[in-house]
Amino acid sequence: MAYPVEGSCWGAKQNGGDVTLPGVRRNFEAWYGQAWGPVLRAVIGSGVGVDEAEEVVAEAFSKALSGWPRVSRIANPEGWVYRVAVNGAKRRQRRATLELGLRSRTEVQLVQPPGVPAPVWDAVARLPERQRQAIVLRYVVGLHQSEIAEWIGVRPGTVAASLHAARASLRTAMSELEDARHD
Repeated sequence: MAYPVEGSCWGAKQNGGDVTLPGVRRNFEAWYGQAWGPVLRAVIGSGVGVDEAEEVVAEAFSKALSGWPRVSRIANPEGWVYRVAVNGAKRRQRRATLELGLRSRTEVQLVQPPGVPAPVWDAVARLPERQRQAIVLRYVVGLHQSEIAEWIGVRPGTVAASLHAARASLRTAMSELEDARHD
């Protein structure tokens, strides 16, 4: 959904870089209010810790605000912010890895969302990244397949296949857990 921008200019040059056009700020604030929560949950579900997720999401929304006339015209600005935030988190992780001299891939620490039982979340955490993203965006954030495709930058068929494979893996994991409880 594109968000209309009132006024013919951004106003940043006339006002020292401050976003002062009332319509621009009002449109951004309305969108921000409804988009913050789902984007933050999606970034956390992607394997970013809560504190870091809050930081990278805030940075991504800041970038969205500074480019709001352009970003507001994107078909899915939430997906754009999600990608900017996840890319920011990946950049931070690469930088931290280089600074520490680590050459091996570090394990992602996932934060369990409220309402998701621990055994289920443990199984989700073991999924490959794309499958985990698809599951989190579908069942934690509540997006449809076409929206997930836009958010993570893949085709809807890739999302469908990822969800199918993830659900099969989760069924197997839950079945094994149930069998272990009965033994």
